[in-house]
Amino acid sequence: ESLDFVKPLGRLYYERRDHQNLTKKMGIYFLEHVRSNYKLPTHTLDDQFTEALHFKSGHSRGDLNEIVSFVQYLQDNGSVNEQQLIHFHNQLEWFYQNT
Repeated sequence: ESLDFVKPLGRLYYERRDHQNLTKKMGIYFLEHVRSNYKLPTHTLDDQFTEALHFKSGHSRGDLNEIVSFVQYLQDNGSVNEQQLIHFHNQLEWFYQNT
């Protein structure tokens, strides 16, 4: 149900070229997914968090570290271009499809 809501919203942000806001929302959704499905706290995104997510999800540490690092970057209000948005979207799609 939430994906049915997120997809049109994502298209709206993409059409407005509000890449930073869209990626932040994608990061928030990712963290909620982790909390809900893996029962991991997401207040501290460090190596210990990435290791726990790796253990529970079975995904590679390297890929998870890249996703988590980008979420941290977003939380620090980093600017985002279209290529970064597309790459982040692809990473998250891979993660969701393989969980």
